[in-house]
Amino acid sequence: GGIYWPRMKEHIIELDAAYAVAIAEFAIVSGVEEYEQMAKEALGVGR
Repeated sequence: GGIYWPRMKEHIIELDAAYAVAIAEFAIVSGVEEYEQMAKEALGVGR
């Protein structure tokens, strides 16, 4: 049920793909070490 629109699945996939980048941008702006670590984990840096 609920409201949905054509190509909603693609929209959700794109939002999920951009999540790590949004965290990284916020980490850069905030300068908070914890957010930087979270961004690195989300981006898979250091694996």
